[in-house]
Amino acid sequence: MPYYNVKAKTVTAAGIELTAELRIKDASTAFVNQIQNIPDVSSAALVSYNGEYMG
Repeated sequence: MPYYNVKAKTVTAAGIELTAELRIKDASTAFVNQIQNIPDVSSAALVSYNGEYMG
């Protein structure tokens, strides 16, 4: 089963925004396109995080 962790969820009258941490084994990012194709999904973004914060 793929690893995931819900990091944030915001619910407004306009819709729901969900931020989740995913760990993938290969470099394929095609799943982002599949998420975008789900009915009522308005956008999907992939952000890489290496564990270090700037600041």
